[in-house]
Amino acid sequence: MTTKSKMKAQRKVTAADIQDWERLKAVAAGILYEELLSDAVAVAAHGPAAFWAKPQWKTLFWEDRQSLNDVVDQLRALWSMDTPAKEKTAILRDWSPFAAVMLMPVPDKELWAPPLVNLRGALMLAVMRHSNRLRICANPECGRPFVAGKTHQKYCDRPECKVAAQSTYMHRYYEKTLKQRRQKRGVTA
Repeated sequence: MTTKSKMKAQRKVTAADIQDWERLKAVAAGILYEELLSDAVAVAAHGPAAFWAKPQWKTLFWEDRQSLNDVVDQLRALWSMDTPAKEKTAILRDWSPFAAVMLMPVPDKELWAPPLVNLRGALMLAVMRHSNRLRICANPECGRPFVAGKTHQKYCDRPECKVAAQSTYMHRYYEKTLKQRRQKRGVTA
């Protein structure tokens, strides 16, 4: 059977298939990587059901739902500064076959898709893309992993952490300006 006849034998592409491909293209373009990292890391707090309830992940990844906890534990190890570099390298090496650049058959559909339909492969690409922005919140009461929006961001976007960041910066500012004023007046503390 020739390639053309194989293509004709496949079923027609539906609107749902096109929508799935648009999501795949969005992930491939890096649009959803940050959201994927944030949602995957939040599994520890909210549980796997919250991750799979999001339509973009439910339709995008055809992965064993039970393996999500193992993947999240590995992701948290990659995120942690306490994890040795050898262990991080081993995790990424284990994930690398899932991110191979080739087309893979999509289960239950007569379609071929990039390997981004595999959760480990997509997370590996996301970690590689955002590795310089993976942070753990500096608020001692939070300590939540997050993807920094700016390179100098140290606190996550939760309201209580924003207040902690503002008070820390305000404290530093007043400490610095009071020190300068004292030096101007000749008063030493």
